[in-house]
Amino acid sequence: MLRKLAFLTAMLTASVSVSSQAMAQSVDLEFGYTARETRPTTDNDLFLLPIGLTWSRPDGGTRVEFLLAARNENFSGAYPATFGVEALYFKDYGPHRVAGGVRVNHASDITTTGELLAGYEYFGGNYSLRGTAGYWTSKAVVPGRTDTSGLAGVMEATWYPGPKMAVRLGLQADEDGSMAGLGLEYQIGRSDFSIAAEVGYGLGTYRGQNSYENLAVTIRWTPGGGSPKARDRMLGDRLLHRYAWVQ
Repeated sequence: MLRKLAFLTAMLTASVSVSSQAMAQSVDLEFGYTARETRPTTDNDLFLLPIGLTWSRPDGGTRVEFLLAARNENFSGAYPATFGVEALYFKDYGPHRVAGGVRVNHASDITTTGELLAGYEYFGGNYSLRGTAGYWTSKAVVPGRTDTSGLAGVMEATWYPGPKMAVRLGLQADEDGSMAGLGLEYQIGRSDFSIAAEVGYGLGTYRGQNSYENLAVTIRWTPGGGSPKARDRMLGDRLLHRYAWVQ
């Protein structure tokens, strides 16, 4: 299954390069730190550097994101300690958006995981609603999880109280439990930069642990889409967002 997901990712990436002449291309960059609940033998905190490419059309677009990441304990080891790629195709019908995507992540000292996802998004005047469901698989059992595959889903509502701010509230669920998520994103001045903070909290037991927590802080650079609302509409990347990774 992982080989199939990697093949789908490669094919979608290749199709993007072929069709890019007919679409507008944009690049975005993030730098973030995620403090995750420590598993029995692993410090799960992560430094993240995602780099995204989006080819947009009047009625949708295609996005590919590459990820480099490292945990605190990886800085004395081989690089890159964690890397991944995800690809998303989305189609707009007025305020409605439908999408399909794939994601593959590899952690050198844990395992390799893959996801196949489908999503829906609605854009209102000062709010947006989105839901994503999919199937995930891993080469080995991830610490705290009970199996090497399963189903997962995320629902999220975003309120834009002003042109520079987004407040997000969501729920994530899979076979190993569920999490509630709360996030805030704010555009810095009139620049293309924004800063975001988000917390995910396990409802009951998640991944075999009570009160599981996931805290993330991110600085984002999105040329032409510095406001959270413009970014959400232009990139579509919230459709692939999780409050806690598979691994």
